[in-house]
Amino acid sequence: MQDPELLSSHPERRLPLTGAVNFRDIGGYRNFDSRQVKWGLLYRSDSLAELTDDDLSIIDRLQLKSLFDLRHLSERQHRPNRTGQGSVTQVHAIGFFPQGTETLMQRVRDRSIKPDEAAQAMRAMYRQLPVAHAWDYAQLLKTLLQPGALPALIHCTSGKDRTGFAIVLVLMVLGIPRETIYEDYQLTNHYRRDLSFMLGNEVDAEVLDVVKRAAPEFLAEAFKVIDEVWGGDQAFIHRGLGLTDEDQQQLRNLLLEAT
Repeated sequence: MQDPELLSSHPERRLPLTGAVNFRDIGGYRNFDSRQVKWGLLYRSDSLAELTDDDLSIIDRLQLKSLFDLRHLSERQHRPNRTGQGSVTQVHAIGFFPQGTETLMQRVRDRSIKPDEAAQAMRAMYRQLPVAHAWDYAQLLKTLLQPGALPALIHCTSGKDRTGFAIVLVLMVLGIPRETIYEDYQLTNHYRRDLSFMLGNEVDAEVLDVVKRAAPEFLAEAFKVIDEVWGGDQAFIHRGLGLTDEDQQQLRNLLLEAT
């Protein structure tokens, strides 16, 4: 098995863009059967609203067919994506605010929340992702199975929570070990998005660090719900996401190298 730490720093992992700091390829990770995720088929990113012309030129070369925008309608209207003249044929706006996020963000702006309270709110939000938003993620995964959907890009505003959990689920379906999933999730800590346009410039620095952090203890809450409520990964894939064994095998055939 390849060293996940080496893969994290792979030169193809993060695209050198100016307007998106967290644009990454999820290729290279190996699953339980030692099959490797193909490079150049699935990407994750933060906001695309500030892409430069040079950025668009780089992205156009990826020949993306699908773009999944997980931002809420109000976010999309406030900061529309910049798109180039590439080959994206479908934009899927599966957008939502994770449960509890709006209240948390308002308290951060109002400076009415302490760091430990913010961390508690983040943990609560992650507990809701596999429950309140299972349907949203199910639609994303099923759309990836459609002919011509790949290469694809999944993004939100910071590329951390909504997008982060989407990638968690893709890797879960592919049979990637949880320790590798945690590592990919935490890479966002190296490429943090400036969120001052959402929260202002006067927020408490410690609180801001909490809400911007890809903390393993946050993701652990989602996995805890998957284990305790659904009964583990496979049960969640089948009953929570509604994917059949055939769906799972098809996604593996699409995104994994042949044995």
